[in-house]
Amino acid sequence: MKERNAHTFVDSIYDIKNMNLTSCRESSNLLRQARKSAGLSQRELARRARTAQSLISRIERGLTIPTTAGLSRLLAAAGF
Repeated sequence: MKERNAHTFVDSIYDIKNMNLTSCRESSNLLRQARKSAGLSQRELARRARTAQSLISRIERGLTIPTTAGLSRLLAAAGF
């Protein structure tokens, strides 16, 4: 990952933890990037977060908008 992307990713994690999420697309991209950075499949992330894999898929595809608390929980399950 390039340093610029890493900085943007860290900033995004900070923003979500401080409730500054601006769009559904941003949340879906953030979750996907966090999951992939952690080397997790959607199924493994779902298992760690104690939720359904289909929910992870819907969020990543932008079909479901997670709450800030829900997204924070998923990011924590991915190790962030």
